[in-house]
Amino acid sequence: MKGVTLFIVKETPKVREFCSEISRNEAQATRVRPGDGFSRFLKGKKIDLLLGISRDPAPERASDAGPLHPGVLRAIAYLEEHFAQKISLETLAKSAYLSKFHFCHLFRDQTGKSPKAYLDSIRVSRAKDLLKQRQMSIAEVGWALGFSDPSGFSKTFARIEGVPPLAYRRSHSIGLSAGKQDS
Repeated sequence: MKGVTLFIVKETPKVREFCSEISRNEAQATRVRPGDGFSRFLKGKKIDLLLGISRDPAPERASDAGPLHPGVLRAIAYLEEHFAQKISLETLAKSAYLSKFHFCHLFRDQTGKSPKAYLDSIRVSRAKDLLKQRQMSIAEVGWALGFSDPSGFSKTFARIEGVPPLAYRRSHSIGLSAGKQDS
């Protein structure tokens, strides 16, 4: 069974719906992309299924117009997994299987934020945990989360949280760590 991955998934209405959709769309996917079309389709459906099952509750939405588009869910998963790296709009659009133009409009429409603003909110959320622990300097926290310089990190943090990282650390720290005090 070389190259085979097995997932054991509890049967739910959502799982049955995905399996039915895969069966209905096999011929269409092969017609659209002969050769590898169906395998790409299955990869996207597998990601959709895993995200749909594991993501509870769903990410924030700008409106209550139903579930998030699968491409937006894939992009959010990519952002959450690679938040500390430099991420281009092209990369996100490819992860969503959409054009850059369509992806940007759909992402903002469904999340209420641009992809950059969404990435910044993920990074700041993680920064808050690191700042509370006091094991890294503020500059180290920023670099660890993908910011290119401490000033950019501080400005982004202050814009989102309303206070600079140092003030946040002073009011929320868990405990003191030798050598990394208030820096």
